[in-house]
This record gives sequence, C-alpha cells and structure tokens, in this order.
Amino acid sequence: MTWQSFLHRGLLVSAILVMNACVTDDAEPDPKPSTGSADFIPAKGHKYVYKVESEGGSAEATRWISAETDSVGINVSNMLTEISAFGQAIVINDAIFSIKGKTYTQIKLPDAWYQSIQMLDALPDIEIVSSTTLGYPAYLTIDNVIKEGSKLEIDGPLQQEQHVEYTDHGKAGSMAQVLLTHAGAATVETLSLASGSFVCSKFTYKVAKTITITVDGKTDTMDGVEDITLWVAHGIGMVKQESSEESAILMPTATGGVKLVKTSSSSTTTLHNIK
Repeated sequence: MTWQSFLHRGLLVSAILVMNACVTDDAEPDPKPSTGSADFIPAKGHKYVYKVESEGGSAEATRWISAETDSVGINVSNMLTEISAFGQAIVINDAIFSIKGKTYTQIKLPDAWYQSIQMLDALPDIEIVSSTTLGYPAYLTIDNVIKEGSKLEIDGPLQQEQHVEYTDHGKAGSMAQVLLTHAGAATVETLSLASGSFVCSKFTYKVAKTITITVDGKTDTMDGVEDITLWVAHGIGMVKQESSEESAILMPTATGGVKLVKTSSSSTTTLHNIK
C-alpha cells in the first residue's frame, strides 16, 4: 500500500522518489461522490492524481485500476501507478484484493534490486554468479474497518531477503539485504484536501533494513530504517503518505569494486485530484 507499494522500499539502490504527504486544510472542499466501497481498493472508473515532493524535486503520479481477474474465487485487481518525473515515466503494476475483512497488496521484488544487479553486471571486473530471493510472495494487509486499533500487518513471511554472489577481480563477493516490516495500529483522522474530505485509517509503521557486502572475506554492514505514516480511505486507498529513511546505497569504487554509502531521504505525497 505504500509507494513501493508505490516506490515502496529502495533496496540496495535508493529510489529516486518516494510518494507521500497531505496537508490538512480548514477550507471546506467540494464533496466527492461516495464509491460505497468498504475496502481500500481504488474505485474503478476513476484516476487518482498525486503530487510528490522530496529533496530532489517534485513529481506527479496517477493511479487507477486497469483490470480485474478471478483467482480461485477471489476478485484480484491490477492497480497501475504511473510516476512522471524529470521527463521520464515509470509504471508500477500491483495486485490488490479484499478478502476476510482485509485489503491485501502484494509485496513485489523492488525495482531497486534489479538496478543493483544491472549495476554490478556492468562493472568491468565483476561477474555475477547467482541471485536469489527469500520471503516472497508476501502481502501488506490492512483491516478494512476504519476504527481505532485496526491493524496493518504482513501476511506471509515477515522478512524479505535478496542475495547475490559474485566475483570481484576474481575474488569471491556477496551482497544481501534483509527487510523486516513492523506492524502498525490505526488511529482515525479526517483529512480535508483540495481533492475532497476523507475519513482515514492512519498508520505509522517501520521497515527495518540490514545491508551487507562481503569481498575477499571482508564484510561491511549497515543498518537502516524507513519510517512510514500512511493515511488510507475507503474506495481510494492511499490518501496521504509520509516517509523518511536512513539507509545505504551501493556505489562503485574507483578501483572497480563496490562499497556501501550512508544515505537519508524523505518524501511527501498528496492526493491532488480525482478524475
């Protein structure tokens, strides 16, 4: 349900943008028609336009349901998010469905992992030996009822991992990242925005990260954490998200190897318009 969930989870390479935030406004906005939905899946036939702000600049994202399929009696929606920034567009396709009183969003292997592999593979003296993942598939779940104490949790393996074995100038090397999502409990908050007034479940939760690289028996490890505050409304899903992260990125060195570099980022996403 986050922007990885949107851009959710910059792995061994940081995401350029993470989507977040909403500012409460005292002015009464024009009311939007109710979808009648009791889950957090965007209503079909609408497009939800978000403004994204971060230290690196601003961007726009548009989210909508493109199709629905039946999977063993469960109606699964394809939720597309198109992110436009710096003259380029990225489209993220997430599976989302509602069952047993919860909305489920699939946690997919983030694009940053593929970027890390491509970066390593492009370096002249590095050869990829193997690449494996653990803890997939898993789902971010949110209790559909909007009330104090509703839960945001992980269904499936609580921990996701990515591992790569490679050689660096003929010496054995490896890198790995372990992600652990800590569940959150809701408070209830009404947000008044230019796009409408929304009764939301508000969740605050954390994703802990450990990144490790080993070359020729020497290991470098960095721990990080992403703090996420998420507001969701029935028939829409994300209305607001705020994210701040202390982590690390994988950088090539002058000698052709790689190293970990500490990094920090934050971003804000606002539901700006409903079409």
